[in-house]
Amino acid sequence: ERINFISNDINKVSISVQNPQNYTLVGDTTVLVCSNGNVVLQLNNTQFIDTIMWTGTGLVGNHYNNQLSLNNVTGNKLYTANIGNGSCNKSLNFKVNEQIVATPQIQNIASLVFKNDNPINLSGTPTGGMFTGKGVTNGVFNPTQAGLGKASITYTITENKCSKSANIQTIVYDTTQTTCNDTILVSVDDTLVINFLITTVNPVKNTSVKVYPNPATTSINIEFEDFNQLDNYKVEFLNSVGQLIQTININNSLEVIDVSNLSKGIYFLQISNPSGNIKANKKIVIN
Repeated sequence: ERINFISNDINKVSISVQNPQNYTLVGDTTVLVCSNGNVVLQLNNTQFIDTIMWTGTGLVGNHYNNQLSLNNVTGNKLYTANIGNGSCNKSLNFKVNEQIVATPQIQNIASLVFKNDNPINLSGTPTGGMFTGKGVTNGVFNPTQAGLGKASITYTITENKCSKSANIQTIVYDTTQTTCNDTILVSVDDTLVINFLITTVNPVKNTSVKVYPNPATTSINIEFEDFNQLDNYKVEFLNSVGQLIQTININNSLEVIDVSNLSKGIYFLQISNPSGNIKANKKIVIN
């Protein structure tokens, strides 16, 4: 048997947002959604109505359900639930607006940082965001804490539960001079000697790697003192922005890197143990 409701019953129907904690409600009829986010509009007390039809910007086809799912929200849009109870009809309007977060930028950090440099106060725009990353505490980057090698820093802005991030990468190195004089060897060309501990042998052993010439023009020679004990160690050749150019698994006492096609500038040799821990990170110059 059909039950006929009085016309005032249709006024008991309302629109709400499903799981509103994921969005920001503005008043009773507007929701802010993060860019390209998703939202579900929910009709409540639908027992008091016979018909439902949603209309609105970008809707294709017929939408007769008590829920309207919206995906990849952009811009500001108006959606209407056209509801009916017998001869009584009503339209409920609800706005879905894209919450636009300003694009953040990171400032005040160089692409190369010496490991013993003083901590660096990070700066980002717009202000009020949060910095995170290796060696970052309370908006301060500490090269010593970050350790040798690449360090990624992220700056995140959050507005009305929506976030946008910027990322930057710096390289922490451990020499201040172009020719990296850990040890000076008498030769026609400058030689870089990298000293570190071999942690995979027992007892732990000191060893060294000679890199020459430095500066280089056509090729770089890498000479390993104890290559047979450097099992699973690797040498990575990186450019000044931390992009990997070549990886060398240490299997021979001498390896040669062809640099004749590389642009002039600063490069890095990074030595890692089998656990991936960086044992040395040295500056190389290509002329």
